[in-house]
Amino acid sequence: MSGSEVLPAGKAWDKYDWTHQYFGEKPNEGYFIWVKEQPSCSFLGCVSLDKPGIKQQLNNLTVIESGLYVDMTGTCDSATILTDKQVVEGRAHQAKGKLVLRQGASLYYQHLHDWAPSDQVSTNYEFFLEKGSSLEYTYKVENAAAAMQLRATMHLAEGARSDLKVLADCKNVNFQMHDTAHLKGAGAQAISTLRIVGRQGAKVIARSKIVAQAAAKGHLDCGALMLNPDAKIKLIPELAVEDQNAELTHEASIGKLSAEQITYLRSRGLTSEQAEDLILRGFLSEI
Repeated sequence: MSGSEVLPAGKAWDKYDWTHQYFGEKPNEGYFIWVKEQPSCSFLGCVSLDKPGIKQQLNNLTVIESGLYVDMTGTCDSATILTDKQVVEGRAHQAKGKLVLRQGASLYYQHLHDWAPSDQVSTNYEFFLEKGSSLEYTYKVENAAAAMQLRATMHLAEGARSDLKVLADCKNVNFQMHDTAHLKGAGAQAISTLRIVGRQGAKVIARSKIVAQAAAKGHLDCGALMLNPDAKIKLIPELAVEDQNAELTHEASIGKLSAEQITYLRSRGLTSEQAEDLILRGFLSEI
């Protein structure tokens, strides 16, 4: 694509010395995306687990230059379902990375996950938002792996804005999430929204935190629905204020499907299963 550069992470390390501060060490796996001019189309990336025993350890870097708007979709999934015999070997996807938004840049990023029940998944991303930049990041789990970890950390400079959404349909998974927004500049704003569905065998711990180090604003909105009696969900919202002019708020709730909503939808001709599915799709839709 004209005005953009995409390289394996190791080659980017060799070609550009300035990437060293972000990678930390020379990557063996991963990608490098550098958007220098306004793109004419969206970016689409796909990372898949295929054969038994594969262990991915990705170290990624994305840099968007000043004033640009970028639409990006990343899909991480299992290309094949392992047989019972193959599950013994296991597969793992581990991705860490940094996304840098230069002054006034905007990024809309959808990160979609669809895993096999036996996989192991870990995601650790840091976002650096320079003055006046804007981020919309949606992390959506359509099918969970056996074990999943998500860590998302935002660093917001003056006037920067972040909108994080985590939408997770959880079944037979041990899922640990931790998102943190550091509001470092005056006028920075951060919103974190969690929507979690707990089905059979789901064990979820979700920590969501905003730290205001300047006269900034932030809001946490954590919500979960329990669909099975053996599901376990813990929501931990946390606000930390270091500037008396900051404004931080939060709300958190864990509940079950509304009997009134189901009854209403059934009165409109839907079956119980259709009504529940419609409610859940609405709950897990992007807000």
